[in-house]
Amino acid sequence: MGRAETESGRSGPHGGYTETTAPEPFVDAEKAAEFLSFRRRRVLELAHQGEIPAHPFGQAKTPGKLRLSELAVAVISPLEK
Repeated sequence: MGRAETESGRSGPHGGYTETTAPEPFVDAEKAAEFLSFRRRRVLELAHQGEIPAHPFGQAKTPGKLRLSELAVAVISPLEK
């Protein structure tokens, strides 16, 4: 055998096993506000203004769901300029 096999009997493209990770979950404005130490309303304002990334969810007019890793980058990025 040229490739290492995983316990399931499948091998990865480079001979090792492949490991899948679940995508980062979305959070609501309440959890994002807690993470950023902002008020919920401020998080919604920033998302609506495009200052922090938000992902539309359904047909609601609110900014949508957020990812904590994207929020951390968005908040830190302006400080590094």
